[in-house]
Amino acid sequence: MPAYLNGKLIESPPLMNGVQVNALYNGLMVWPYRFPALFIRVMARVDGQSLMVEQSVMAKCHRRYLITDAGSEPIVEYDTVCRKADGWTDWPESGEVSGAEGQIVSVVDCTTAGAKARAYGTAVLPKPLSRNLLQYGPVAETDGVTVGVDGEGAVTLTGTTTKTWQTVKWDLDKSKFVPGGTYTLSQNPKVDGYRNIQTWIYVDGVTVGRTDLLSGEEAKERDTFTLPDVIGTISLNLRMINNNTDQGGVAYKLQLEAGDVATAWQRPDVTDLDQGVIAAVNLLSVGPVADGDKSVAVAADGLTATGLAAGDKAVWSNQVSLPAGTYTMGNLAPSGTVVLSGTGMGTEIVNGGASRTITIAEDVADATAEVQFWNFGQPVKPYLVSGDTAPAEYIRPISETNGGGAIDLRTNLLRYGDATENGLTCTVLDDGGVHITGTAVGSWGGVRWFLDNALFQPGATYTLSGGVYDAPAGALLGSIVVKTTSGAAAVDTSFSYESRSTRFTMPDDFSSIEFRIRSGSAPASVDVVLHPQLEIGTVVTTWEPGEVVAGGGAGG
Repeated sequence: MPAYLNGKLIESPPLMNGVQVNALYNGLMVWPYRFPALFIRVMARVDGQSLMVEQSVMAKCHRRYLITDAGSEPIVEYDTVCRKADGWTDWPESGEVSGAEGQIVSVVDCTTAGAKARAYGTAVLPKPLSRNLLQYGPVAETDGVTVGVDGEGAVTLTGTTTKTWQTVKWDLDKSKFVPGGTYTLSQNPKVDGYRNIQTWIYVDGVTVGRTDLLSGEEAKERDTFTLPDVIGTISLNLRMINNNTDQGGVAYKLQLEAGDVATAWQRPDVTDLDQGVIAAVNLLSVGPVADGDKSVAVAADGLTATGLAAGDKAVWSNQVSLPAGTYTMGNLAPSGTVVLSGTGMGTEIVNGGASRTITIAEDVADATAEVQFWNFGQPVKPYLVSGDTAPAEYIRPISETNGGGAIDLRTNLLRYGDATENGLTCTVLDDGGVHITGTAVGSWGGVRWFLDNALFQPGATYTLSGGVYDAPAGALLGSIVVKTTSGAAAVDTSFSYESRSTRFTMPDDFSSIEFRIRSGSAPASVDVVLHPQLEIGTVVTTWEPGEVVAGGGAGG
C-alpha cells in the first residue's frame, strides 16, 4: 500500500542518514509501493488479437496499452507516466488489438489526471488468425496427380490427370462460419500456365460458391455467396477438368474469407491437413422443375416426382462440358431410367439399379440429361462420374440449380422385362432395347406383358413400332392385343421386320392391353434386338425405352 503523511501521499522515498530505505507499517511494505498486477487473457482473431483483463479499471483511472517487440517493453512502476505521446493508446471497447506473433502487449491503469500508473500487466501476443478460412494439405499421388503445399502455403499440382473432372476434397471447420453469412471465394495462379482448374465450395453436398481458371476463357477468379441458414458440412473441392493434362507443378493461391470483397491472399492457418481425398463427382446438372401440378424436386436422397404418370420424365439441358474420356453412368435406385445425349456422343440409356461405362470420343458441350420416372414411392438416384467405377453411394449432382429443366410426358407406353417363355428368351439391354433369342414352340408362341390401362384413352389412335431388325419371314413379330369387357380380342395387330409399324384405334370398352413378342406362322431361330415403342398418334417418333418390369408371361 502507498505511504501517506497527514493524508497526503509521500511522493519521495523515505531516507535515513541520506540513504533510501524500505518503509514498513504493521509489518507491511508501504515503500516502495508494489501496485497491483493486471492479469490479461489473449486470444487470436482474424488479423489480430482480442484482450480481456480480469480486473476492472481502478477508480479515478483509465486503461491504456502499448505493443512492443519482446525485450523492448517499457519499465512501469508506481507513478510512471504513461502518455499517448510515448505510444500508449486508450483501451479499445472491443478489446481488439493488432500485433505480430511474439510481440508484448503492456496494459496499464493510469490516473485520469497525470496518467500515472496504478496497475500494470503484460502478455505475449499469439499469431493472428488468417482471414483465409480454408484448410488443406498434401494428398498422395492418385490417378496421376500429386497435391502438395509450397513454402508460401499455396496448393501445388504435379503430374498428369488420368480422369476428367478429377477432384480433390477437404472438409472445412464449420465452426469458423456463420450460417446465413456472406463469404467470398477467390483463386489466383502464382505463375502463368494454369491448367483448367475450378474451385468449388459445397455445403451439405450442394454447390454454394465456385471460381474458374480455364485456359482459353475469361477466368472467373472470385465469387461472393451467402451460406444457407443451416450448415451440416462444408468442404473445399479443387477440380481438374480435362484428363491427360500435365499440371506442370503450377501453384494456386486459394482464399475464402468473410464479406463481399476479395482481399490480398493470406496463408491459411492449416496447410498440413491430412484428410484430403480424391472424390468422385456426379457430373449431372439438375434442378427443380414445375409444370402446373407436375413437378420434380431435388433433395439429398435423389429426385422425386409429383403428379407425373409412369414413364413421364424431366429433361435438363445446360449440362457441364464433358471432355473426351471414359465415364460411368447409372441409377442407384431400383426404378427410373437415365438418358444422356449430346452431339458427338449419341444417346446412352441406363435403367434402375444398373450402370454402364461409356466412352466419349470428342468433347461434348451440349449434353442433355433425362430422368424417366416409373415408381413414385422412391426417389431416382442418377449419376455420371468420370472413370470406369460406379459409386457405392449416391453423390449429389454437381449442380442442383439448373434452370433449364422441363417436364416431358411419356412417349413409349410399353412395358417389358427379362423373360423366357415358349422357346423365346427376352433380355433387356442397357439402352432399354430387347434382345430376343431362341426358337418359338409352335406358331404365334412367345412372351406377353400386360400394359397399364390408365395410360390409354378410348377412341384414340396409337402406333406400335419395333425399329430396324432382321429375321426370317414369319419368325418374329411384335404385337398388341386388346380385349374388351366381353373377353373378345378387339385388336390384334403386329409389326414385323418387313412392316415396321402398325396402327390401331382403342375400343371404347377395352378391358386389357397386352404387348407380345412372338413368332408368326413360321417359327425359326432368331437372334435379334428390338426397340419397340407404343405411342399415341399416327407418327413414329424417336424411340425411348419403355418401362422395364420383372419377367413376363406366356403368350400365344
